[in-house]
Amino acid sequence: MTSLHLSPTAPIQDESLQSEVPIIREGGLSLPNMTCPTGLEYLIVLDYLGIRKNTREVDHFWDVKNEFFVLNIRGETIFNVTEQSDWWGRLCLGSSSTCEFHVTDSYGRKLLRMVQPFTCSFQTLQVYSEDVLLGSISQNCYFLRPTFSINDSTGKTVLRLKGPRFPTCNNIVYKIKSTDYKYKVGEIKITFKMLNYFIPFADVTTGDFNINFPLDLDVKIKSVLLGACFLLDLFYKRRRQSVLL
Repeated sequence: MTSLHLSPTAPIQDESLQSEVPIIREGGLSLPNMTCPTGLEYLIVLDYLGIRKNTREVDHFWDVKNEFFVLNIRGETIFNVTEQSDWWGRLCLGSSSTCEFHVTDSYGRKLLRMVQPFTCSFQTLQVYSEDVLLGSISQNCYFLRPTFSINDSTGKTVLRLKGPRFPTCNNIVYKIKSTDYKYKVGEIKITFKMLNYFIPFADVTTGDFNINFPLDLDVKIKSVLLGACFLLDLFYKRRRQSVLL
């Protein structure tokens, strides 16, 4: 597997990112926006991302750093992702604990920072390029079928994720839909290990995700969909914990 090297480009001014107001067309989809945060230019030409988890021993019990690789359709690594959380938060706060994901390119440059803030209710994940908010993913109130909202930097919902009523033995598929749920524009497929669901301390997902989305989707929303995969991974881990406790 070879790594794809991204060429450096001039930085984007923060004001241009913050001043954008998305235009919503019929079906709830935003029009394509070519303003691209630094280092994410390669996402413009992609309509697929794969995520694979790299299982390794942690350096310290109190500092967990799971690693993920983000791949293109040819299986080439384009980004590296590191998850960071601490043991006291997971032990004392459970699903309310904070967590961060750091996305870097093949040169080690930091491209994205994904933050799950402290919450006492539904889970959310915020996606940043440097200190500029690109968007967020928020869990919705649901009965049987989990749903999430994909929000832009202003907090406006531009897409929705609709999950299955019950997970299957092998895969979970989340449909990426318009805000009115009428149109399917993509999907997120999660490899699921149903046999581990009732085994304490066992992972219920393999950390493998496959995302399909429109080619002309705003790069910032593509980045938010990438973050949605990590929030879903946390969602099923913590959902399983609540069943066992």
